[in-house]
Amino acid sequence: MTGPDAGTPGLDWRTFDDLVRFETALWARVDAALRSEAGLTLGDFSVMTVVAGLDGCKIGDLVQALAITVGGASPPTPAHPSCSSPPTGAAD
Repeated sequence: MTGPDAGTPGLDWRTFDDLVRFETALWARVDAALRSEAGLTLGDFSVMTVVAGLDGCKIGDLVQALAITVGGASPPTPAHPSCSSPPTGAAD
């Protein structure tokens, strides 16, 4: 084992590193396909999927569902009909 906790039982940093790299590569491939086919990023699609399943548009629900910070969830992007206000800078 290598890494800062190499002596800690149960931690396999090489496997963890491989998993993170795989997730990053998978995200990039799915994101590219989604952009090409639908003009959306995978991040936008993820938010839209969560918002579509909510009863209303509450930042706290997005934060919990997406495991992000409040700052990462504000303003709601992309806009969804259940949101009570448009994203900052949206045209009237």
